[in-house]
Amino acid sequence: MDVGPKLNSDEQPGHRSDDIRAGVPRVGFMDEDIWDHYVTSEVDVGEPFNTSTATDWPVDVPLMFVITAFNPQSRVLSPDENLTLNERLKATLVQADMLHYPAVGRSADSSWAEASFALVDIDRQQACALAIEFDQKAVFEVDGTRLRIIDQLGTVRRERPLG
Repeated sequence: MDVGPKLNSDEQPGHRSDDIRAGVPRVGFMDEDIWDHYVTSEVDVGEPFNTSTATDWPVDVPLMFVITAFNPQSRVLSPDENLTLNERLKATLVQADMLHYPAVGRSADSSWAEASFALVDIDRQQACALAIEFDQKAVFEVDGTRLRIIDQLGTVRRERPLG
């Protein structure tokens, strides 16, 4: 999941017009710096949970993995490209009969947001396989007490308490 710098008023979430350069990583993050950036993110999950990592996460919410197809490998794509990729991810989830819910990965100040999916009833290995398939650096793992940033290989890169 990606979060990024403040958007201009004419830009859309998951997109910055000044950062679209083929093959150039956005904002110049070093590999290790990006994990520090990701762990400051918040995750909002829609129906039926209606919760956020920014508030008190209910303990009865099951373990979730949150993934997007937006901005693969932190390369900022156009809104249309991101929506197309996320529709492909959703189709994959439906075809695999994976239980999924609408979610948003966002910066703490909500200046950057990416449409995502919260997945339950899967394990870390399955979540990482999706991250590989959709070229994402990471997935978020949320368990009621902690937010963990998991890389494609299943390694916990950063974590923090919720709330």
